[in-house]
Parts: sequence; C-alpha cells; structure tokens
Amino acid sequence: KLILFFFIFPFVHNIYAQGTCLSYNNSDINVNQRTIISNSATLQLTDYTVEFWFFSTDNTRGILSRGYSRGGNSARIFDVFGNGTNLRVALTDNTVSTAVFQEVSPYSGLLNQWNHIAIIKNGSTLTTYLNGTNQVNSSIGFTPNNSAYEWSIGGHGISTPPNYRFNGRIDELRIWNTARTQTEIQQNMFKELTGSESNLVAYYNFNEGSGTTLTDLTTPKENGTNSNSPTWVTSYVPMGNSTVRSQTDVKALWQASGTNNTLESGGLFMKVSTQLTEPNYANFGHNNANGSLVGTELTGTIALSRYNRTWYNDKVGIVDNASITFDLGTITGATVTPNVANDYILLYRSAASGNFSEIAVGNSVANSDQITFTSINLQDGYYAIGSKSNILSVELSQFTGTTEGSKNHLRWQTANEVNNKGFQVERLMDNGQWTILGFVNAKGKAATYDFTDNAPLSTSYYRLRQIDNDGKETLSKVISIVTKGNAKLNVYPNPVSNTLTIETDFDMARKEANRDYQIINLLGQTVLRGTASTQINVSALPQGSYVLKVGSEQVKFIKQ
Repeated sequence: KLILFFFIFPFVHNIYAQGTCLSYNNSDINVNQRTIISNSATLQLTDYTVEFWFFSTDNTRGILSRGYSRGGNSARIFDVFGNGTNLRVALTDNTVSTAVFQEVSPYSGLLNQWNHIAIIKNGSTLTTYLNGTNQVNSSIGFTPNNSAYEWSIGGHGISTPPNYRFNGRIDELRIWNTARTQTEIQQNMFKELTGSESNLVAYYNFNEGSGTTLTDLTTPKENGTNSNSPTWVTSYVPMGNSTVRSQTDVKALWQASGTNNTLESGGLFMKVSTQLTEPNYANFGHNNANGSLVGTELTGTIALSRYNRTWYNDKVGIVDNASITFDLGTITGATVTPNVANDYILLYRSAASGNFSEIAVGNSVANSDQITFTSINLQDGYYAIGSKSNILSVELSQFTGTTEGSKNHLRWQTANEVNNKGFQVERLMDNGQWTILGFVNAKGKAATYDFTDNAPLSTSYYRLRQIDNDGKETLSKVISIVTKGNAKLNVYPNPVSNTLTIETDFDMARKEANRDYQIINLLGQTVLRGTASTQINVSALPQGSYVLKVGSEQVKFIKQ
C-alpha cells in the first residue's frame, strides 16, 4: 500500500511512502495482543462478505473472529484460524453444538507471505476465495449464531487461550452486508477503497501508523481499539500508487503469485521464473481503451502500429525477469489469428503521454492468440503491444450491394482499422465521373457499415474512398447493382477482366437475337463490335469504363 505525501521542493512532485499495517506478536503466553471491534447492530449480518489481507508467521493461530472462547466452550459466530495443518473458516449455531468447518488451504504454503482471503455467506452456502481464486464451498445445514459479540483481530475473542493467539500482520479489513461475487472481489482486492462504496458497512485500511485506534472509514463508524500494544509497521500488501488505482481491473504480481500467471487485467497477465520476496511486487491496470489498432505515438524502427489499450505498471522494489503475456482475443473482443511471435513488439513509455520505446520482441504464441515477452525487468510506466507487420490502416473484408425495392443498399466490413477517419461513398455517373453520395464516420475498430442510395441508376457502380485522419486515401474495388425491374440488358461479372456475359429479358432476347453489338468508350468511340451472343471477349480492352449497346438497349461496365 502507498500513502501520498506532498513536499515543496523544486522538481519533486508525488513522493510515496509505504502504508502501514498492524503486527501482532503473541509468542509470549502472557501477552494477548489484539484489536477489538465492539459489537453493533451494523455488524450483526445475515448474509455478508468479510475480506482482508494477512501475513502469518505460524499455523496454529486465530486470525479474525467474532464470538468468544473460554476453554472448551467456544461460540464461533465467525472464525478464521489455523489448526496446525490447514487454514480454516468456522461458523456455529446458537447452541454452540453444531458447526461447519471449512478447510480452505494447507497452511504451510501460506506462511511468511501476504495472502488475501474473502469469506462469503449467502443463505445456506459458505464460500471462501484465497488470493482471488481457490474457491471452496460448504453447505450450512443450520442457522448460524448471530449473537451480540465483539470482533477480535489477532485472537479468538474475549478469553483467548495462548495457542489461539495470532502471530503476524493484518491489513485492509472490509465487511460488506451483501454476498460479493468473485469478479467483484478480484476487481477491488488490489485497490484501496474510500469507505463510501455501496453495501460496505466497515472498512479499515490500517494506515493510522500510530495510536490505539483502528479507524473505520465508513459511516457510521465502528472503530477498533488496540489491546496490549500491537505494533504499527510498514505494509507491503500489493496495492499500488494513485496512478495505478485510477486504472481499470487492477491486478498484482507478488510473492503469493509464485511462478504462476497472475490474474488477468483486460488481456494482460504476468509471471516470474523465481518467486518474489517481500518487499518486491508490481500492480498493473489498463486504460479501458478499445482494442483497435492505431498508428500513433510510435517512433521506433520496428513497430508500425499498436493496440490502443495501454497498461500502467507500478513497481515496488525489484521485479526482474518477468514474462508479460497479451491475450489479443481479450484485448480486441474478437477472434484473432496472430502472426508469428517476433512480429510483435513490447512497447514502453514512462509518462502518460508521448512516444513509446521498443523494448522487446515477442518470444512465443500460445493458445492461438496469446503473445508472450520474456526476460522483462519491470519499470514504473506504461506498456502496450505493437506490431511490425505492415498492417493496412483499414482492411476491408467485404463490400457488397443489394437492391431493396427502388433503393440500393451497400454494406461493408472491416477486419481492422488504424487511424481511420471514415468512408466516402461514390457512384459512377453517365459522364464517366464519380460523384460523392455521402460520408460514413469510422467506428474505430473492426465493424460493419451500411449506406443506402435512395435514387440509384438502372445500373449503378459504387466504390469507397477510405480516408485516414492524416488525409491519406485508399480506394476500394468497384461493385455494380442492377435495379430490378428497370434493366432489360445486363452484363456480368462487372467489373470484368476477360469474358463479359450478356443477360437479357425474354422480350429483348427475342427481338435482338441477331442484332449487332457495339462497345463504346467514354470518348464515344466504338472500340469493339460484333454479332450479339451470350459472351464477349474483352480481355484486349484497356482498363476503363465502357458502354455495351445492343439494339436500343445499353449498359455500362468496367474493364479492370
């Protein structure tokens, strides 16, 4: 956790110091260090979520409880503790004779590192998440005790035997009056709260740093009181600075991550080859931008485009030799078939704006759409993924047209868009000139577009002029649409490269069966003539626009 201080020094702005937590040392049986939160109606809950961070130095201690313990008579309304082997959660009924004991995890793998635990009671189900995952569910076959007892941090309650007292550190305790989902837990476990969040009835961020009061940041306040002097110490719970807390979907890479992948933040996750140790960790979150390709803020010699989503990383200590993986499917929200790994570039910049530097080339592709970069020494700053492929600013995957009554409907699709301003829709006129029918603004990502021509010609030719934000233009292919009911003479394919096929209606076919045809260019010159048939070889004609005339009917076509 980080606390923000402001000093008035030249060129010095946001200087951060680690936040604090409480350390409980109960190795001496004559000491019972704990923090007591008095009972109140606010904290007598039927369904709830309780979550906090803990750092245990042994595995036989009570961590957080509500209730009392006097020898063998133990009313554990709520209890999180170690039994020498496992981390457990316990609830009892009002007679203290029926209980549910939930085995959360072997304790040996949790010692001497920060862990996050979230306990959710929802009706007759008790659910626990450890570090955002490792879900454990238990059925509650009784009505849990909800008597008026205090909460105790650091032991099992009012009269705690020495072997049920906690050795370790506690931070970021939150109590909600609702059953939170796993997604909600993951979205907030690496971020400090304000205390004003909906359904949050008690919140302790442990940042007092001194004194005997543990302050509740919600209203009304249910403050805690430190008993027998637990110690305020520096906290290394993986919660980043104010910049990373302003990002979306903040996640962390820290000691408890081991050598496994972290939780994913909008298409990015990390891991290290050697487990981190305290106080080294990193938090990261993204800017919630869409996953479209852009060509901006690039000055390197390799990357020609980048994905618009960026991630801010906040590092504490040293986090070296990390692997960073980008899931292109998650980033773009579409099915993506990546190029080879070394076509992708890891980009970095230290500031919120400016140009990115190229710092690594992709190492591998996994699971069809995941690009991994290895041996990265993490820094504070912004990361993105770029591509060195010569990606078109806009890639049209389809451009078609249909007749709908007396109107023509155009539709086109893009596979990707970079720096796209939009599309100018153009139609070929009788004089051989292209006229502008309208303009369709870009959507900024792979999308489908539509345009309607309300007054088409009997045979209409269309093209798209794609325009970049910097003014560059690209023309699409030309398509033609014959308006049904108007044309007696038609040709296909149109545009044509080699052989033009003639289509006529029944009346014209009967009248013009043996009539001559002419092909006329835009200068009015006849460039080809012959006897009417179903096919004409036009391969020798130069590229351009022409008119085919058969008897009294004519139709335009384009030679490509």
